[in-house]
Amino acid sequence: MINQKDSQKKLQKILALLILGVLAVLVTGCGSKEVTIDAYVGDGMIEPMNAIKEAYEAENPRVTINYHFAGSATLEEAMRSLERGDVYMPGAASFIDSLNADGLIVASYPVAYHIPAIIVRAGNTIVTSWDDLAKEGVRLAVSNPGLSSGGKAADAIITVLGSDVRSVIQLLVDNEVDAVISWSPDVKLAPGLVTIEIPEEINVRKEIWIAVTGYTTAENEALKFAQFVAGEVGRKYFEEKGFLFIEK
Repeated sequence: MINQKDSQKKLQKILALLILGVLAVLVTGCGSKEVTIDAYVGDGMIEPMNAIKEAYEAENPRVTINYHFAGSATLEEAMRSLERGDVYMPGAASFIDSLNADGLIVASYPVAYHIPAIIVRAGNTIVTSWDDLAKEGVRLAVSNPGLSSGGKAADAIITVLGSDVRSVIQLLVDNEVDAVISWSPDVKLAPGLVTIEIPEEINVRKEIWIAVTGYTTAENEALKFAQFVAGEVGRKYFEEKGFLFIEK
């Protein structure tokens, strides 16, 4: 026969289990696990992507966007080597095609165009047009085509003389070169710079896409972020920084 003391112990145990169950439901319902999205982004898009990060995290407080900025080829190599990365946004869609060929892209979305231009110091008289680049003694820097999409575009136009985007812009600021060939929005990376258009018949326009990779450990959140970048909010920040958005 079960005595009163044993009955009370069983009742207490049942109540404890019920309380734990209710708490588990409440915890699950009131707040999801925090998520970090690792985004590998071409260094020519630092400004618009930082603005997008601020806007996205304000709307999604449980999500943190962790950027890795570098040249597109460097980023691809890092992701393949580490087998990680939720989002990839290189300076040209061809880098995404490379991963997609190996079945490493879950989804991708068009964002903006990268259009090369000549960047010079305002008021310079040495380089005022494309033709001036052929003058004797002109010092020119472009991104390394082996490391960045900007360099690949410039390599199709003229011989490579420099390294990555920010490095060549700094060379221009320091008056170590007379001109830089890079993406037109890179003129905003330092004050006192202006752009000169490259003739359309020889220029190379690249498409910027954002992709969710097969390495992602947070696919749903990565998809939401990629769609946010490729949507109206992303368009606003890219256009503010001088990019031409791709019309869908």
